[in-house]
Amino acid sequence: MKKIILTTEEEWRKSGAFHIQFYRDGEPEDIIIDDYFPAFANDEWVFVRGGELGDELWPMILEKAYAKMYGSFNYIEAGKVQYALSDMTDGFPEQIDLKVEGANVQALWEKIKVLDRHGSLMGAGSPEHAMGDRAINELGIV
Repeated sequence: MKKIILTTEEEWRKSGAFHIQFYRDGEPEDIIIDDYFPAFANDEWVFVRGGELGDELWPMILEKAYAKMYGSFNYIEAGKVQYALSDMTDGFPEQIDLKVEGANVQALWEKIKVLDRHGSLMGAGSPEHAMGDRAINELGIV
């Protein structure tokens, strides 16, 4: 697995810029962003928030750099987690469709354990919703 490169804190304090390296079609792509992030008039962040209190910066850095790589925030909305992880690590994306593979829970569990033993990154996504990422169920899951 390859590392995501963030500018050091010392360099950031001097420049206000962050350097992130993604991979597109297996080739490294360097992205530089500034430290301005979209906010509503009430000072709430427009897009992703990190941490319990929403005060962690790294998710916003990654999201902004990812949006820049693809041209805008609109182009990464409703994306698939496996492709984002692949772009971040130069890994190979795979999707498990729970409607298909969830019918045999034991086989699914064994597959997940194998992926875990191999150090695979795993994520989860939910079906599209008219409210997008603002759709949160009763358990707090987007």
